[in-house]
Amino acid sequence: MTRRCSGRTAAPPAAEPEHLAAYAPIELRLDLLPRTPTDQEVLGVVERWVQDLVDLRYETAFSRTAHDPYYQWTPELIRQVIEGYGSPEPHPAGPFVVTSPAEAQGRDKQRIAVGRNTGRPSILAHVSYDLPLNGQMPDLTATFRVEQRGDHGVLVLEEIHVF
Repeated sequence: MTRRCSGRTAAPPAAEPEHLAAYAPIELRLDLLPRTPTDQEVLGVVERWVQDLVDLRYETAFSRTAHDPYYQWTPELIRQVIEGYGSPEPHPAGPFVVTSPAEAQGRDKQRIAVGRNTGRPSILAHVSYDLPLNGQMPDLTATFRVEQRGDHGVLVLEEIHVF
């Protein structure tokens, strides 16, 4: 099911960072996976999530995954943690933005892993995915788990941090 919102299409207030001056319309949808998803199906959702971040569509990225209340993710917190290189506080060399993995320098060093031995029947997999920032492949990694929910698998955002 896809819900569409008009989103924010005008320039944000002057206090916002300049790179956030243009927002794309927001498309809200939780990506459902098959009950036993393949690694490629799981990575497909992760790669769509990454593309949302490349496009500065934090609300869409947020809505594409489920969320554990422990982490208290919001679209704004996702943006802040990326801009702050793994911290919600500004980074002296920032702000950082996610850029296309295909165009990042050092992309041959990108770590992408799907692990299946979770030890819990309701958790189908764990995923680690390095995020390219400002055209470079640093060590900022997003981690997810894939949970079984009813007849589907759901990607759950866990952390975005430096490994």
